[in-house]
Amino acid sequence: MDSPHHAALARARRVVHPDVLLLAITLGAFFVLAWPIALAFGAGPPVQLPVLVAHTTGMLAGYGVVVLIGLMSRNPALERGVGADRLACWHGRGGRAVVILTLLHVWGRHRGVGRQQG
Repeated sequence: MDSPHHAALARARRVVHPDVLLLAITLGAFFVLAWPIALAFGAGPPVQLPVLVAHTTGMLAGYGVVVLIGLMSRNPALERGVGADRLACWHGRGGRAVVILTLLHVWGRHRGVGRQQG
């Protein structure tokens, strides 16, 4: 039978490989991107590009924020496997991407609402 000490040591040795983490983030982003696209093309009326841009970029920006929080969570397995310096670099790149996605979301929302009301 494992003692609590052995279980704590096993948890302390866990690491996340950088390639595995990037693959998980990328697969999540593809799912978040595909979901509003599938919903848009499954609906009856024709798809409006600005509305589709607003939905997809908004979903990706929200997903990006969750990923950024996870990158900076100080999780021991992430810090040991990926490294705090690489996580901080990815966080910086991801932050810029989230800002760009948010601006695209606002643009698409503004254009889409204008077309629906005008």
